[in-house]
Amino acid sequence: MIWFRNAVVLVRAIALACFFALLTASGGARGDGLKHKAQILLSEGNELARIGDFGTALVKFRTAHELYPSPKLLLNIGTSLRHVGRLAEAAATYEQYLEHPESDPGRQLQLRKLLTELQKHVGTVELRTFEADVRVSIDGHMVTPIDRTLVVRVDPGRHTVVAEKPGRPATVRHVTVEARQTAMVELVIAKPGEAPPEPLQTRKILGYTLAGLGGVGIITGGILGVVALNTKADADEHCPSTGRYRGLCSAEGADLNEQARALGVGATVTFITGFVFAAGGLAVAFAPTDDTAVQVEMTGAPSMSFKVRF
Repeated sequence: MIWFRNAVVLVRAIALACFFALLTASGGARGDGLKHKAQILLSEGNELARIGDFGTALVKFRTAHELYPSPKLLLNIGTSLRHVGRLAEAAATYEQYLEHPESDPGRQLQLRKLLTELQKHVGTVELRTFEADVRVSIDGHMVTPIDRTLVVRVDPGRHTVVAEKPGRPATVRHVTVEARQTAMVELVIAKPGEAPPEPLQTRKILGYTLAGLGGVGIITGGILGVVALNTKADADEHCPSTGRYRGLCSAEGADLNEQARALGVGATVTFITGFVFAAGGLAVAFAPTDDTAVQVEMTGAPSMSFKVRF
């Protein structure tokens, strides 16, 4: 009976080995089939791109990548996205290629230069949540799960941000982003049974604060202007405008004239800076309800500018 049991064990081992061999062969055949289909789609996409139909080519390339993921296909996808104007997605795709372990080192420099150029034409949205397990989408596309803060690259224009959590009403925010600007969107999720919260009043608070600082600057500039005029009047008493010594100033008069000029310049710069802050603050406070990044250029003073993010 021992020989019989050994024979049974041997038969089972042979059957199991045949099964795994068959499974491996079928898996390899299936992989080869998917690779062949991906190659066909790649050829079709290349032909479409050659005639300028990058929108349809993009569908071909993405389908090919889903069937048989290859870093080389990421380059085709990124180029197609760039040609159809979806620059933020193109940049993300190029970055995905650069991070792939099988990417071509010879393309690194070229793609990084291209990414630098793309950065000039896209904006970013800084998403902030105040609790865990919040699902966030931008224009219907889910973004990477965020832990309180996440910065997402987007194309210039108006975007819709939706934050959701199971059993809670969704929070919807609309944001307009310009190239090279960042808009901060704070996502507060309502408690069960509560209505979705209104947008935070950060914009108005910031706007009124800037306007207040601008008002202080305007008043300060006016005061400095009055002091400059009084100082100039005192200097004129030591600088005769008639008679034998006309146009000649005493040492005290020369000093007073110098002080008057310095006060005048300070008054002008302070007044213009205050006016720009006040105008910018009011623009922020009374802007449309989008969560928007605002950039104010202070043209009155050389090399002075600031950005407001909220």
